[in-house]
Amino acid sequence: MRTLPTQWTDAVVGGIAATLLAAPNAVVALGLLLVLTPAPSYGRELYPGQYAQVDPAVRQWFRDQKSPKTGISCCSEADGTYAEEEIREGHYWTRFTWRFCFAKQCEDLDSGWMDVPDDVVIHDPNRHGAAVVWWTRASGTDAATAKVRIRCYVPGSGV
Repeated sequence: MRTLPTQWTDAVVGGIAATLLAAPNAVVALGLLLVLTPAPSYGRELYPGQYAQVDPAVRQWFRDQKSPKTGISCCSEADGTYAEEEIREGHYWTRFTWRFCFAKQCEDLDSGWMDVPDDVVIHDPNRHGAAVVWWTRASGTDAATAKVRIRCYVPGSGV
């Protein structure tokens, strides 16, 4: 086995030590970044396998939906939520149940009737049939103050 010369090793270790001592805040920041970086989230599927029986064509339809506003995927069948809908003066309004989770405690909340922004309405044919909303939490750290925002909305095929 080949070993590095002691002088070279001492120089490298000494250089690293000098750098760390010269910039302790950078070391702390890097450590905090590594510790506080969240693990990736893979949707809101609370019951794994609950969408296993969905027709593959419908599943693909959910996955193909993109926000007209951003062009970014609305996500998947696990993220779309069934919604009630009304048309008021030629404009979509929706109401749906959403799940608020904080500190491993979850609660289902009613969104109340919300005005659907025109720039998130997907006008392609609805292969699912029922109105679907993709939402994201916009603010709040408890159920009383939590608010949601509509990312994508597909009107029901009966409207």
